Amino acid sequence: MTKGKFSVLGFLATMPDMMDGSHRKDVFQTELPDNTVIDTCQPPDTGEWETGIQQKGKSWVIVEQYNNREESEKGHKKWISKLKKSPDMKLESCFELVAW
Repeated sequence: MTKGKFSVLGFLATMPDMMDGSHRKDVFQTELPDNTVIDTCQPPDTGEWETGIQQKGKSWVIVEQYNNREESEKGHKKWISKLKKSPDMKLESCFELVAW
């Protein structure tokens, strides 16, 4: 897993896309029986395909980024399998905050 980059200014520049929902057109989303949500999409703030996971009662964690849609679909399925086997696994963010 490679570390992703997150820029606050990049995030703010994408607010119009986020407001109209256009960033959610191509999404893989799975909800497991324990209410864990696994969401894989290409958000406008990073422009990279990524998988975010929200375990019940916890904050979202972006766990992995991918080079393209095909890799992201495989990664999404991988995270489903991992979390079905270990629903309480500790998740680690793939992001490094970038100073602005």
